[in-house]
This record gives sequence, structure tokens and C-alpha cells, in this order.
Amino acid sequence: NWESQLTELLAEANSLLIRQNDELQNLSERLKMEMEQIQRIQENLLPQELPEFPGLEFASHYLPSTEASGDYYDFLELTRHHLGVLVADVSGHGAASAVVMSITRVLAQAHLNQLLHAGGALSVLNGLMARFIPGDQFVTAVYAIFNNLTHKLQYATAGHPPPILWNAREKQSSILPTKPLFPLLLFLQVEYETLEVSLEPGDAVIFYTDGLTELANADGEMVGEKKLAEWVHECPTKTASGFLWHILDKASLYTQGLPPKDDFTIVVLRRLQE
Repeated sequence: NWESQLTELLAEANSLLIRQNDELQNLSERLKMEMEQIQRIQENLLPQELPEFPGLEFASHYLPSTEASGDYYDFLELTRHHLGVLVADVSGHGAASAVVMSITRVLAQAHLNQLLHAGGALSVLNGLMARFIPGDQFVTAVYAIFNNLTHKLQYATAGHPPPILWNAREKQSSILPTKPLFPLLLFLQVEYETLEVSLEPGDAVIFYTDGLTELANADGEMVGEKKLAEWVHECPTKTASGFLWHILDKASLYTQGLPPKDDFTIVVLRRLQE
């Protein structure tokens, strides 16, 4: 009769829903495992230890907002007297951003090690990325080269937030000027401009991705570059690690411990006292 037929149909529908739920759960678990594998690969691509370079000390922090991140930083020992620092941020999140980040790292390691001009190096990297990375993503970046003979730091940015400078002699922090050119991967040929700053003993430069300055408090107010510079100024211990941990503490207090919505990376370079 119709009642038994309806009961059978409902039982079959319920069984189908259970099977589909099991399949979705299995798929979700597989995707989670794959993203965790991507995260482990990414972490292995990042510097496993900070460089030892005459006259400098470093500190760094990398925090992905999800299992896979688009943030990237690296140190390139170019010559006995030149060290490169690259910080980049791939648009978006997830596996696609992680793949772009990995390719960026390979291209930078393979092609920037003979280039001693920051803007020219970014121009070369942009051209290579445009050839090897398909799709509509883009990458912001800052690349700096320190010369330990002249104690000058040249730097160039590609749509990236400006570095923060701590001037030890004047006991002041400031936002370094930048030339507001396009992020990498937007156009095939871009001539990135190089700026330069002299680092005196005790001076420090803080590089970061915009996930840091876009952290928001309970009222939705973002940190911004000005407040970040204030945090640098207020830091009680003016060492590379001191700057780093002070910024992290201030960021945690500002957001009241809420997890970040975006990845963020911080790299601190400081010239040692002579």
C-alpha cells in the first residue's frame, strides 16, 4: 500500500543522505590533509634559520591565517658584502596562493643571486613570474640589499607596504618613502625604482606584509602604518628580537587575541653597535 511505499522511499532517501554525508566528510578530511601537507611544504621553503652576516642581526615571524599561506620571506647572500631581504605577499589564500608563493621562491633563489640593484632585481623577478605563473593573481613585494662596506640599504617596493625605520641616534621611528609602483604579475615589464637609506649603528628596519597593518580591533579600526611606527618607537628593547616581540605583543593586545583574518609576516634587520 501507499504507506509502506512511502516508508520505503523515506528510508531510501535517508540512506542516500547518510552516504552523501559520509562521502562529503571523507572529502573534507582528504582536503584538510592535503592543505596540511601544503603548509608543511611551505614551511620547509621558508628560511630554516636566520642568516649570519657581518654587522647585522635579524628576527622574523611568519603566521599563516589558514593552513596554506601566500606570504613569503627570504634572505639571499649575494656576495661577501651584500645581503638581500625579500618579503612578498600573494593575493588571496589557499592552495593557489601557496603554489604562487613556492614558484616565487624558486625564481628568486635562482635568478636574483647575481643582481646588486634592488629595483632591477624586482623588474627581473616580475618578468620571470609573468612567464611562468598563469592566472589573475598578483604579488606585492619589498626587496632590500644591505652593503656592509658602505652601510647603505637600498630597497624597492612593488605595491607593498613601506618599511619602518628606527633611527637609533635620533631615537625616532619613521615610515620609509616608497615609489608606488604596481605589484608583481600585473604587467610584463615594469621598471621598479630603487631608494636608499644609510643605517647607523643601532638602526633597524622592519619589513612586513599588510596582514599586520590590517589587523583590526573590536571597533573595526585597523592598525595602519602610523600606529605600527608608534609601536616601533615605544619598544623598550631596541634589538631585532625586541622589536619583533614588542610588535607581536602590541598586535595581540590591539586585537584582544582574536585570530588574524590574513597572513602576516615580519622581518627585522638591525645594524649592530660597533
